[in-house]
Amino acid sequence: MNYPKCINCGADRGIHHGETMQCPVGGFEAHYTQKQYWAKTVYVPDSRSDSESERIRQLEKRVFDLEQIIKSLTD
Repeated sequence: MNYPKCINCGADRGIHHGETMQCPVGGFEAHYTQKQYWAKTVYVPDSRSDSESERIRQLEKRVFDLEQIIKSLTD
C-alpha cells in the first residue's frame, strides 16, 4: 500500500520508528554505519495532498466540460 508522506519530516511511513512512529532526524534513514536519531515529532500523514490533487482533477474535468459546451454553442 502506498502511504502518504509525513507532514512533519516529509519521509515515507516505513522509515519512522516501528514502535513510537517518531520521525527520523533529517527525514531519512541513517547510513548503516551510523546511529539512527529520532525527532520528537511523530508520523502524521499528509492527506491534504490527496484531497488537493483530487480537487484539481475535478476542476480540470469541469473546465473541459464547460469548454465543450461553449464550443457547441458557438458552432
